Amino acid sequence: MKRTVLGGIFLLACNVLLGSDDPRNTRDYGPQQTDGGILFRYHFPGASEVLIAGDWSDWSPALRLNPGKKPGYFEGIVPLFKQKKYRYKLIVDRIWQHDPENPRKEYDITGDEISWFTIDADVPRYQDSPEKIGPNLWKFHYKDTRAEHVALAGSFNRYNPYDAILERDSRGIWTITVQVLPGLHHYCFIVDGIWKTDPERVEKSRNRFGQFFSRFTAE
Repeated sequence: MKRTVLGGIFLLACNVLLGSDDPRNTRDYGPQQTDGGILFRYHFPGASEVLIAGDWSDWSPALRLNPGKKPGYFEGIVPLFKQKKYRYKLIVDRIWQHDPENPRKEYDITGDEISWFTIDADVPRYQDSPEKIGPNLWKFHYKDTRAEHVALAGSFNRYNPYDAILERDSRGIWTITVQVLPGLHHYCFIVDGIWKTDPERVEKSRNRFGQFFSRFTAE
């Protein structure tokens, strides 16, 4: 987790490139409490990948932020709910750095900056993800009020993006119940044509092409 001159140049470039259309005027960036855990949202013009690593994951990359509909926008949710202090860093195109949107920082034993936040109150959860509701039956859900089409593809349906289409309720929560046999499984949501991991699950795996999938063990 060493800072580099390149990382500083990248941050400076980000600040220069932010224009008047930057949605920070109306939306908060950085870590925020939400009903799925802690939402991380960022605008890094020119970046292709943003990961989150923290003390809750032993400083291994725990979450790959999903790219937004516009280039340079990233967001994702880490399901943290306990009232405590959490330390973390961003990994932007493989460069480790502190969070430029979070003024709360401290230093490790090497003098490197680490960002942190605290959960001041319990964050409500609408349900587990996925949720077992019967023998070999699992309910998946994905919350997105702006999405127009959400499908589920995983090892349990041969990653078929047309096999399992989720239904949306009035709150913008998309759900589906599918049969899943016992064992380790990997899956993604396809949101308006974009493959995304489950924002409520920290457990993820990467395939040989570098794509991340959420994983869980069905019992």
